[in-house]
Amino acid sequence: MIQRVLKEVPANNRNGQFNEIIERFEKSEDPLEKFRIIDELEHKGGFRRPKLEPRIAKNNETSRNYRNLGNVRFNKRTNDGYTKALKQYNKALCYAENGSEELGLGFASRSAVYFELGLYDICIENIHLARQTVSARNMDELNNREAECVRRNGLARKKPMPVHTPKLNFPANVQIPFIANCLKVDRNEQYGRHIRTTVHLKVGDVVAVEEAFCSTLDHKYKYERCEKCLKENNFNLMPCRHCVRSMFCDTCRDEAYEQFHKLECPVVDLMAQLLCTYTSVTLRTVIRAITSFESAESLTTHVEEISGQDLTIFDCDYTKKSSYYAPVYFMAENCVKDAGLSIYIVASLIAQPLLELTELKDTFSDEKAAFTIKLLIQHHLKRIPIIHSRYATYNKKEFFQYASGVHPLRDLLNHSCAPNLFITSVGNKFVYTVLKPIEAGEQLFDNYNVDFRRRTRAERQEILTTFRCQCMACQYDYRLESEIGEGRHVPNMPVCDTVSFESMRICAAYLNKYSRYYPCKQLLRAESQFRGQLVTIYQTEVPMEERFK
Repeated sequence: MIQRVLKEVPANNRNGQFNEIIERFEKSEDPLEKFRIIDELEHKGGFRRPKLEPRIAKNNETSRNYRNLGNVRFNKRTNDGYTKALKQYNKALCYAENGSEELGLGFASRSAVYFELGLYDICIENIHLARQTVSARNMDELNNREAECVRRNGLARKKPMPVHTPKLNFPANVQIPFIANCLKVDRNEQYGRHIRTTVHLKVGDVVAVEEAFCSTLDHKYKYERCEKCLKENNFNLMPCRHCVRSMFCDTCRDEAYEQFHKLECPVVDLMAQLLCTYTSVTLRTVIRAITSFESAESLTTHVEEISGQDLTIFDCDYTKKSSYYAPVYFMAENCVKDAGLSIYIVASLIAQPLLELTELKDTFSDEKAAFTIKLLIQHHLKRIPIIHSRYATYNKKEFFQYASGVHPLRDLLNHSCAPNLFITSVGNKFVYTVLKPIEAGEQLFDNYNVDFRRRTRAERQEILTTFRCQCMACQYDYRLESEIGEGRHVPNMPVCDTVSFESMRICAAYLNKYSRYYPCKQLLRAESQFRGQLVTIYQTEVPMEERFK
């Protein structure tokens, strides 16, 4: 929808009737005046804003339709049918009216699936939820199902999937508890802001475990994952009490509402039509900034105080909630500096529903406060396409991406076509693990999805248009992985067939011992295996569709 609005401006200006307004916009250096000119352009017919319609109301008939679709999947009596049924039942729960029998029937239907899948504890949870609103005629069936769950649980309780919580291998930074104290930020003309280590780092060392400032699910996973922690939780999610588009873990729902959903909920349907992935992340970023402060005045004052500085995550005290936002505000130095007409229009489009349909209409009612919101949206729109990071997991023998997040630490990492870090997504956190030995004083490097294994140097430099990469792979023109030969002095790595910490340690020790011969075929194989071990070990849950094939 945003693209439709942006196309209207040149289409409506074919005769040049808006040239004078656009020229004034381009000459102005005052952001507030620029937003006023955008309003003038709209009022004179330069573009049309989307109609501000209220969110979709919960509706028992729609809920019943989704539940019936779930019943069709359920009656196939296959694991694939059961997982697809759960998705439909989750939609039914989201549309069911609060306190209605339809809500209870949604939980009852979900309990039937969990019973068939052998997830008896989750089945019992849903039976208890169903009992709150279903009629008496359904009670016998629920009681019998619960009794059978208890009986089967007593006979053979399945072992829960082991959860390996990543931990730092060094003492934590006192002010930033999720970062090792051996990391520091440096600045120079060649690399800009970047991160170095003060000690030698070995393959396998965990140097940071960073939770996102905020994250957003892709729209297709809204009924499959928690909007806050991003976990599937066996699709055992609770619907928002007000809208039809958001689900949460039971333990996440109230906290998510206070952090961001109370402002998104009234406009969630409109924003779903209006926004794409990166603009959705922009919206969530600004909302998290708003809810991090006690009032409009405190947020406005904070932005005024930090403007003009160059703060990073290392300049902030993360033991204080008020420090969370500053490093996000200054992310991505290499962003586009000049904000044109389009980005101001988009910021104005996103701000209007927030300022007119949410509680912000009372707290950000004066022009200065409303301008702060528009300015923050415009500010982050220039950065999100560069700074937002994607979360991925493993399913059906391939990786798929399901969410985006904002991580001010990762934003400080420069690119290498042969990176020395491997970053794994664990829920809404990133785990930063050393992939190649790094000497004290050396820089830590990420990879911007352009590596030497599959692309030649010429191909990589054609893609990396904003800077000229001078990493080792580019300086020495590493061959493609398919062309690299065996290392003469490198033995094959011991076989590690199982996924375990012991296998991961074997990989890490091998890579540390023979790193001076990089790159060669044996080391590339070991590096790939090490990455795979990390992803699998830190995976907090097996996706439902993979678990129940």
